[in-house]
Amino acid sequence: MIDNYISDMGSRRYTPFPYMRTISNLISSSLFFPLTFYMKQQLVPKSQEIPKKRQILGKLGFDGMLIIFIGMICTGIITEDINMQVHTYLAIFAIFGGVLATISYGILITIYPTKVPKKVGIYMTLCMPIIAILAIIGFPSRIFYEWILLFALYSWIVLCSVFLLKDTH
Repeated sequence: MIDNYISDMGSRRYTPFPYMRTISNLISSSLFFPLTFYMKQQLVPKSQEIPKKRQILGKLGFDGMLIIFIGMICTGIITEDINMQVHTYLAIFAIFGGVLATISYGILITIYPTKVPKKVGIYMTLCMPIIAILAIIGFPSRIFYEWILLFALYSWIVLCSVFLLKDTH
């Protein structure tokens, strides 16, 4: 976590079995697609009475989540061993999607009534931009913040999923 980027787990230079990351990226990101559609459906229900701002935030959050998981699939297929430059652009694309989804859904959850507590929305709205800025600055290490971005992203996805799936039969 301190010496290696996430992508290093898919490189022959760093691991004897790099295909494990490729396989896990393909499986996990594919499994997140149904959750992506469900989350949008729950956070922005179809109704004539839904405010335009909520619809826009929901669309941005949904698009951001699609970008995350499409980016994950692509970085799993095009590893840094195949083409480092393309892999890096795809990873940045996925991270951008994560930041977009987190901030958009965070604002939506903070402003509008949902099954997700407002505290989670505030966490999403404040935490991700701060981590992203620190990652860009690179202090103390871009590698460290890449991992922190990943954990922050998964933490809100899991938290929101628990609240949205609660009391669902």
